[in-house]
Amino acid sequence: MTDNINISEINDSNSISALENSQDILNKSNSNKNVAQILLKESTNYQNDSQAKSERAKEYIKVSNDLKQKANAVRAKANELRSTKASKEEKAKAAKEVISMLPDDLKMLVPTNASPEVLDKIADELESRSKDFRMKADDLLKDSENSDKLSKQLKEQAGMLDKKNWNISDLHLKSASAHNQGLLLVLRKLGIAKLDTEYKEQIASGQSKSQGL
Repeated sequence: MTDNINISEINDSNSISALENSQDILNKSNSNKNVAQILLKESTNYQNDSQAKSERAKEYIKVSNDLKQKANAVRAKANELRSTKASKEEKAKAAKEVISMLPDDLKMLVPTNASPEVLDKIADELESRSKDFRMKADDLLKDSENSDKLSKQLKEQAGMLDKKNWNISDLHLKSASAHNQGLLLVLRKLGIAKLDTEYKEQIASGQSKSQGL
């Protein structure tokens, strides 16, 4: 029910949890296997984040649609009262019907003999809330899509790392010279994304190599 929906109660999972002990793994060995494992774990983190945001977006869309339907029903009731010379009893009945479908914080705004104008304002408020939830859902869907993209990117990099026998220097080249946002985020998280002079020289002279990776 929309009445029980509280935006603040829906957890925010925009941040992705850091990979535990990833730096320890690198300190022990910079082997391709260990680095590939790190990339795969981060890929899973992003995939889980994508799924969580997608599910929350579905919840928001459901609430948005419910609010929209209620707004239409309230506006229809207002038009009904406007088109007829409603008695006091009929207005009271209409108000009772409207109140029964409203969130708790709007119930008190409807008097027992509500006029069509009052009901129009209630419908406007419901429509505004519906739009807000839809916008939140759209933002979450975009974030979900981006996390899914990063997840696939990291999974691909992990596979290529094994196949091409890359090293950390190659990873720097790849993240610096191509569109590898996921890889760059992981390198930053691991504290190894800062390029030193040697890496910068490799980037300057090895563009053809990096583009072929």
